[in-house]
Amino acid sequence: MIIIITLLTACSFYHTELSNGNVGVVKEEEANSIDDEVILLYEQDIVYLMDGLENSETGFLNSSINQPYSIYLFKDFQLEAVTPHKDVLIHKENRDIHMEIELMPENINFFQLEYDTYKMLNNIVSKTVHRKVWDQPDPLLKGAVMLHAGNEEKSVQVILIKDRAHFPNMKLTIHTEEEIAINRLLAMAKTIVKTKMGR
Repeated sequence: MIIIITLLTACSFYHTELSNGNVGVVKEEEANSIDDEVILLYEQDIVYLMDGLENSETGFLNSSINQPYSIYLFKDFQLEAVTPHKDVLIHKENRDIHMEIELMPENINFFQLEYDTYKMLNNIVSKTVHRKVWDQPDPLLKGAVMLHAGNEEKSVQVILIKDRAHFPNMKLTIHTEEEIAINRLLAMAKTIVKTKMGR
């Protein structure tokens, strides 16, 4: 099964299914020549770290009904609309493990967004908020601002992502301390593709 999605943001290459059933790659300029309609496979393998080793798991294509993007989900997660412009990616059996996804406008004031996020964590979670800028090579997280606060009951980590070539600006809010769960949530986030609504 394949899904056709109309993209708003450009990527260098897109995976597509050829007429002979094999999986091929379409270059960006070729995709643009067909009115920006690009075929996304129904499933794809997603790699993440588990106990220091690479682990591969199949993700299945889902489209938000609330925001203009598609994402590949592991079979034990589901995507739910929370409020306008906010979704939650949540574990089906343990709802304490979840990540809020909010796409941000291109002209968003990130300084104000970071300040508002800091104040929210400071008021609701803990008076101590840790800040870090991701400086390691990563297609999604490079340059992202990461804010973390925790208390005896919960841990909340917010990741503010901007100016990444193949991703929309977005705010990811992770609710879990489990390292493997965080790695899996971020692995799914790396499959986000901005689309037009209603496709």
